Amino acid sequence: MYVAERSDRTTFWLPAFLVAVAVAAVFAPALDNGFVNWDDDVNVTGNPHFRGFSAEHLKWMFTTTLLGHYIPLTWLTLAADYALWGMNPRGYHATNVLLHAVNAALLFVAARRLLQRHAVAAAVIAALVFGLHPLRAESVAWVTERREVLSGCFVLLALLAYLNAVDREGPARARWLTASLAAFAASLLSKSITMTFPLILLLLDAYPLRRRALLEKVPFACLGVLGAVVSIAALRTTAVTSWEAYGAAARFAMTMFSLAFYVSRTLVPIGLSPLYELPATVDPLAREFVLSTVGTVGLTAAAIGWRRRAPWFTAAWSAYVVMVLPISGPVHAGFQLAHDRYSYLSCLPWALLAGAGAGALIDAWRRRAVSARVCAAAAAAVLVTIAGWSYLTAQQVRVWRDSETLWSAAVDVAPACAICRSNLGSARLKAGRLDAASRELQAAIALRPERAAPHNTLGAVLYRQRRYAESAGEFDLAVRLKPGFAEPINNLGVLYAHLGKIDEAARHFEAALKLQPDYVEARENLIRVMAHVRDS
Repeated sequence: MYVAERSDRTTFWLPAFLVAVAVAAVFAPALDNGFVNWDDDVNVTGNPHFRGFSAEHLKWMFTTTLLGHYIPLTWLTLAADYALWGMNPRGYHATNVLLHAVNAALLFVAARRLLQRHAVAAAVIAALVFGLHPLRAESVAWVTERREVLSGCFVLLALLAYLNAVDREGPARARWLTASLAAFAASLLSKSITMTFPLILLLLDAYPLRRRALLEKVPFACLGVLGAVVSIAALRTTAVTSWEAYGAAARFAMTMFSLAFYVSRTLVPIGLSPLYELPATVDPLAREFVLSTVGTVGLTAAAIGWRRRAPWFTAAWSAYVVMVLPISGPVHAGFQLAHDRYSYLSCLPWALLAGAGAGALIDAWRRRAVSARVCAAAAAAVLVTIAGWSYLTAQQVRVWRDSETLWSAAVDVAPACAICRSNLGSARLKAGRLDAASRELQAAIALRPERAAPHNTLGAVLYRQRRYAESAGEFDLAVRLKPGFAEPINNLGVLYAHLGKIDEAARHFEAALKLQPDYVEARENLIRVMAHVRDS
């Protein structure tokens, strides 16, 4: 009896460990990455508020909605990184890689339970398809997306606890349900993207668990609604996409695009980018939106039509739609049509489906329904695909090495992406490549002249080139385009201070601080000019 139990533990935990090691090895190049000018500058390098565990730091972490997110548990992990590594990016990336490797192992455990009638290899393949896919690179290789991998870790723990509850009765079931609820709450406090988890549990009950237990979902539903309310409240502190600019027809097209996008990129993970930019206007009859609508409607019709013959596909498609909808067209914020990171949890059903397919093939071979040659050819195809994905993933992780590599790759993928060009211009300005920066910023302005950020950065380039009048003009234009934008006001103060107009400089620094009281650079600049006034 002891030998059998030990063997079971070995065949269960050893594959989970090996999956985690394989995933960590593929993502290891992330340890050489730095911070990038894609929210890392706001969240990490320019943010002193998470750097400690004092009462003031903790109050900030549990009250802030910086950049439209309420993520106190994520801030706590970043604070722990700061305590361990200071501002060395290697430590922050190591935590992301470790969390993702753990998530792949957790998915193996969940898949082993959901695909228990299949061989262990089915769960291994499901975990590797999830863990090694190139779409995971953005969530893991980007420090800011700690929130995604941490939230994913907690929601996978919630799923495992729920599956344990299903297998038990009485007090044991209640304990596991409580543990699942606690893990779900932790997931929401890491990132509220998991708010639809209660619906996923209902779908799991329908297939493959085939059980009815609505009452036990009530606490989960309450938490999910609370997470949604908090998420919407947090979004109101950032740029929510207006219905005036993008109406019902545009929202429908955006939703169809999102639902088609992650499926297509899962099958063909090439041309990945940190930003698939939302166009100035969305034409629902444009080719990409028409094709997305046709594909999404077709898959939905198939899921409905095959619900009895192929309940596994209906369940997978339904779960995918439930997870994508909150981050697609209906409630939209930001400048994106889609983000690779939104696939992190939403594409879990496809990983499980891949594992189930592999398990079904192995079962058919064992029943001699297919020949060993066919099974070997299929196994070779799976191994080649996973190896190919692993190579692409490692390359995509390296894209995130620094701001210039990131946005150079993005511009190569989408030359008409205005934000990509603007951010590349910022990176080249920081590197001191002023002419190259100017070219990218002028291209960004030509694409989207109504945006303030590239004008502000171009003003900084012109200042470095000692073209002061032109620099002031760009800063002024940035302020007019985006009232309340503190950075160009501060930059004007720097310009006036350089030109000896101290009173004018002080007024601009004070105006910047009035708009953004925690603007450290503006405060330091004001202190300097006031000290200069006293000394003179």
